[in-house]
Amino acid sequence: MQKRMKISEAFDPGDFPNIVNPDKLSRITGGNEDIEKALPKLTNNEQSYLEYLSSERYKDLLARLEKQTGKTFKTANSLTPVLMSSMQIASDVMAKEERHKEFLEHLAVETVLNIPMFKQLKDQHDAGNIVFDVTLGDVDIDLLSDAESFQEQDEDTGLFGDEQAELELADSLDVDGEVLRRKVANMITQGASVSYFDVFRLIGDQLQAKLGPNIENEYALLVTISNIMYWYMPEGVEKMAAQSGMAAGAEEIDQDEEGRIVIKAQGLCFPILVHEIIKGAMEVVMSSIHPNKQATKTALASDTLEGETFDIMIGPALWAKLRSIVSPQDQQYLLWVIQKIMKLPLTPDEKSGLKIGFVDALKSILSSNNQSKVLADKFLAEIKAEIAEFEEGD
Repeated sequence: MQKRMKISEAFDPGDFPNIVNPDKLSRITGGNEDIEKALPKLTNNEQSYLEYLSSERYKDLLARLEKQTGKTFKTANSLTPVLMSSMQIASDVMAKEERHKEFLEHLAVETVLNIPMFKQLKDQHDAGNIVFDVTLGDVDIDLLSDAESFQEQDEDTGLFGDEQAELELADSLDVDGEVLRRKVANMITQGASVSYFDVFRLIGDQLQAKLGPNIENEYALLVTISNIMYWYMPEGVEKMAAQSGMAAGAEEIDQDEEGRIVIKAQGLCFPILVHEIIKGAMEVVMSSIHPNKQATKTALASDTLEGETFDIMIGPALWAKLRSIVSPQDQQYLLWVIQKIMKLPLTPDEKSGLKIGFVDALKSILSSNNQSKVLADKFLAEIKAEIAEFEEGD
């Protein structure tokens, strides 16, 4: 009897046509050594957890598109014309937004800060410690600058930036572990920002008053198609768009002369602008997960635009699991809980008093077992006690 090989069927599009670009499908079915260290194993050995996550995300997006359009997609030919309509939808939306840019920029920041999990960020903003610099319209942030800065060659060693950083850390740090931590942080960041792509529905009345009664439906369709296009387009398209100045959105974190954190975000239309603001906010939250500056440098050197696309495709499923371990009434503490999880030692550390490390904690969360809830409740209790102690000190 011939042994069945693990091939692309392990990615399951369900009843929908499989329009995933072959290169991206290969990345999913071929596995990712860094990420799979922190993913649970499935009893069905013909499908990895990465394939399971991606399959569920893909089917969810296509189901949304069917609901939004009232159409049924059984073949690629029936789906492609709808995907190609995104340019016209985007053009129509941007034309409506043109006369209300300042209003929409302010509303985008306000909308993000009113998401419960960003309560602490809002407090910092209200106190003047965090500043938002947002632009609705053309994107001029250099998406490639950070990655390219690690590719400057050292005159003495002949090594490029990321190679030099790895050499410096080899004897003192688990470099692979910190890269894994960074990759998971990127998935969380992208997962959160993509999952809140439809946050505009919370302010529908304000948007309709300025942009017309159909704006929510237009935004929803545009967002869904944009998400599907990440699966459909070939590898490298994002980098080419960045190089040619045609990116739809971008964000970066900076510091002004007064030492305040500046979250800079740009987007061609309102949902994309909100998406980029959330990415920036999550970057600030995740900035403290590495044990030292060198670890941060090494981890950052692993970032690529292609990796960002992959994170957008897979991240929402991880984010949904993380949100579920904190009850709805405690969502304002969610990011603090995630920070504590991300800062766990990679493997169990007796000194910490915890019998679980970062990798096992993540597997537990993704498996939805009781251990993840116990860990979240422990961290939640610690956070509330720390806040109470701080407030009593004031």
